[in-house]
Amino acid sequence: MTTSSLAVLHEEVSSIVYCAELCSEDDYCMEFLYSDINRQCIALHCVKKESYSCQYFVLGSTQMLHYEKELNWVEYSGHLYLYGEEKLTWEDAKLECQKKCAHLVQIETKEESDWLAATFLNDDCLSDIYFYCTAWTGGNDLDIEGQFVWGHSNTSMVFTNWYVTEPSINNPSLAAVRDCIDILRNANCGSDLYVCSAWTGLNDQHIEGQYRWDHLNTSLSLANWHPEEPSLVFPSHAAERDCIDMLSNGLWNDRPCSYLNSVICEKSFKN
Repeated sequence: MTTSSLAVLHEEVSSIVYCAELCSEDDYCMEFLYSDINRQCIALHCVKKESYSCQYFVLGSTQMLHYEKELNWVEYSGHLYLYGEEKLTWEDAKLECQKKCAHLVQIETKEESDWLAATFLNDDCLSDIYFYCTAWTGGNDLDIEGQFVWGHSNTSMVFTNWYVTEPSINNPSLAAVRDCIDILRNANCGSDLYVCSAWTGLNDQHIEGQYRWDHLNTSLSLANWHPEEPSLVFPSHAAERDCIDMLSNGLWNDRPCSYLNSVICEKSFKN
């Protein structure tokens, strides 16, 4: 390890994630550089001037990739996840993830869905699981009602995990305004899981009932709907519920995209 007044060089660091951990453990590290070619990690320190602005150590090497300090990201199966408790609409949640060079979570397997619920949705959530400990996903049917896709990849869902009575496409009066999907917390949420949820990237905003992941615009290949979800089960509800969140038990629920919900962001990293 080599140090200067503005930087700390770590040799033989195996991945970006471990470089981020070194920066997180350093109270003075504000940003870091990482090279996956020579496995070097450089923690950048800030020097306060009288104006309280910061100066950073600048490197000439073009092989180094620059990163903001990655605080509170959690690694799972080659991806990083960040949970945000601030309540946002689905569109604002999507933008918040994009600001972090990430996207609303896209859930590919039952194991990933269970891990997300156990890791992020495990707080005390009172008695209503539908309205407190929930989080947005990237799932939605904003384009075609009833066709849920993942927003980031724009791909159809292969795996789904709907909550009972979801999605709302079986209840037309609700389906058209419930285009986004959240997830419910798997914890001490009492009798109502809707208290504990977070947005995913899943939505059917383009075509009602065709859910897709937002970040890749890919169709849903795995589904984990809560019983009676999505609202296609209650067609009168489906049209207004285009975005998908996750409840406390890991099951999915479609909800109006204007609903204020927690956020789970996802991004991949290179080893």
